[in-house]
Formats: sequence, structure tokens, C-alpha cells
Amino acid sequence: MKTTQTPFEVHTYSVGDWALPYLVNGDASGLEDGEQEQIDEWLQFTTHTWHDADDNKWVYSHECINTESYDEFGIDEITGLRGPVYEVELLFRRV
Repeated sequence: MKTTQTPFEVHTYSVGDWALPYLVNGDASGLEDGEQEQIDEWLQFTTHTWHDADDNKWVYSHECINTESYDEFGIDEITGLRGPVYEVELLFRRV
């Protein structure tokens, strides 16, 4: 049996636990005014399509939350503030 593997490029970010319900499930019900837009802007900036040195095109595929990476006093890369964060891996696939 022949299998093919899709190559992925992984970018890891520290993201505040406050943003995870929206990032994972699209649930903005617990967010305060302006927070959804702040997450959307961060996600749009971090998931833009890019080309590597060999001109291969990479596009955002999905995210993965490392639930064992909890840090009570980490720096949230969305806000730049200290607080509870998890590592969020954004996976890009080559097209």
C-alpha cells in the first residue's frame, strides 16, 4: 500500500486562554468588546499565504492546541500581555 504525506510547516505561538474558545470553536460569546476583532486581525496576519525560498506556495491549513503547554504567566502574542497562555501551532501545507 502506497501512502502519500502532505508536507506541513508549523509555526508556534503563545496565545491567551481567553482566545481559545473563539479560535477553536468560533464561540465569541465570552469575549469583550473589540476582542474578536483583535483575534481576527492576529489570525489574518499569522495565516497569510507565503512562498519559501524555492518559490513553493504555503497556505494555512489548521491549528492545533498543545494542552500540555499551559503557562500561567506567559506572554500572549495577541495582546502582548502576561497571563495564562497555551502554545498554538498553526499548520501550513504546501500547494
